[in-house]
Amino acid sequence: MAINDAERDRRHRAGLGALTDLATLDGLLNLPLGWPVNIADLTDTERRLVARLPDSAVEHRALIDATVIRWVQPVLRVLNAAVRARSWRIGLARVSRFAPYCTRSLILLSDPSESERDYACWECCYHGVGLITTTTGATPLVAPQPFPRTTQRHTARSWWFTEEVYRQLTTRAGA
Repeated sequence: MAINDAERDRRHRAGLGALTDLATLDGLLNLPLGWPVNIADLTDTERRLVARLPDSAVEHRALIDATVIRWVQPVLRVLNAAVRARSWRIGLARVSRFAPYCTRSLILLSDPSESERDYACWECCYHGVGLITTTTGATPLVAPQPFPRTTQRHTARSWWFTEEVYRQLTTRAGA
């Protein structure tokens, strides 16, 4: 995981936690980061969105020049999702949920039979998922396919995913 330290610190100082409302994130993506946008240029939906957000997310400059500035941005980037499972079929299904967001690895908690192992390797290779078993340890049977960052579109759903990970991390750290 790669953490945007500046954004994490800014949010911590402002008391702003994770933003996990998909509609809010979708609306924020319509605002450029760090640039003033005239409130009159926003749609009614966007005006309602920015009106309910705190200044730590967007700076409301209605009294100065009737603009709003988005400051909030993704606080982290997930580099790899690793899923543990006893069955490679179940594990592959679970780790595949992360395909739109990051590189993926499957850690098998029990070694499959030799024939199952070959098929598991083939399936994981086909889907770009790394495969590690208890006997291989740090040496993967199949190396994970790198996540294509250059072709990734920044979407509200991908931002939501990072916010949800951040929420879970901050909840766990606070417990």
